Amino acid sequence: MSEYELGRRGCVFTVPHRYVMAVLLMGVFLVAMGGGRSSFALVMAHVTSGQEAKAENALFPQCTTLNTTQDLHVVMSGDKVFLLHAVFYSGFTLTRLPGALLSTWLSPTRVLGTCVLLISASVLSLPLVLPLNNTPLLFALRFFQGGLEGVYQPVVDGLVAAWSTPEEQSRLVTIVYTGLFLAPALALVVAGTTLCYVSWDTPFYTYGLAGIVLSAVWFKYAYDTPDQHPGLSHAERVHHKNHGMAVRQSSKKVFQSIPWRCIMTSFPVWAFVIASFCKTAVLTTLIMAEPQYFLDAYHMNSADVS
Repeated sequence: MSEYELGRRGCVFTVPHRYVMAVLLMGVFLVAMGGGRSSFALVMAHVTSGQEAKAENALFPQCTTLNTTQDLHVVMSGDKVFLLHAVFYSGFTLTRLPGALLSTWLSPTRVLGTCVLLISASVLSLPLVLPLNNTPLLFALRFFQGGLEGVYQPVVDGLVAAWSTPEEQSRLVTIVYTGLFLAPALALVVAGTTLCYVSWDTPFYTYGLAGIVLSAVWFKYAYDTPDQHPGLSHAERVHHKNHGMAVRQSSKKVFQSIPWRCIMTSFPVWAFVIASFCKTAVLTTLIMAEPQYFLDAYHMNSADVS
């Protein structure tokens, strides 16, 4: 008897915890990636351009915060702005493998929750750092943010494997990674409208606070494996026992048993590495370069760009 059927007979509809985990992981992508990537790209394009919109037939003809106390202008060349993006992705790339290894040794949920909390805190610090025009500090902060993203992303894949069954894996992966591709679209809308009509730093406060709330919810409701969840229903526990992926709990023993030689000499592994690199390169270019392009080439304001 499925958990859904048990819920219907008892007049209470219960959601399997594997779907709760999937929604939480989707939220991690929405909040962490939205604040650290898309919002930052649009805000930097806005505060370094300092120009009125000149595009005809604009949806949002004027940014009301422009040249007011709610606006900010930073003297920084386009080259430096794109170096900031490059530093972020350098940190992201360098910590992918260490992040995956860390999650085999320590609790994946604790690693991910800590990363989300630190990313959110660093996003909240951006309104303090940007007006200082301290380039080395800003570069260090962006490298730190990228490194945290590189740590938590491999953890997501491990948690999906731990909580999914073979017949539901594609469904849960779809739910989780919807957040990865929805994050830029949602973040651009939020950032563009708020920095144009509220304040230049509102996107950072919005995503920073949302991330702190999400991390609190994550620490309360997320577990490494179904076996570790004390409140898991009997029906779902049996379901995972009979159909689960049998993912082992993180430990030093698991870390030491990784077959490095087989992995590094595997053609399918390198095919995945190349495919992931190409996908990330294209997505990075779209997220980071498009706001600056529309501001420079079409003289749109930030709300129209979003």
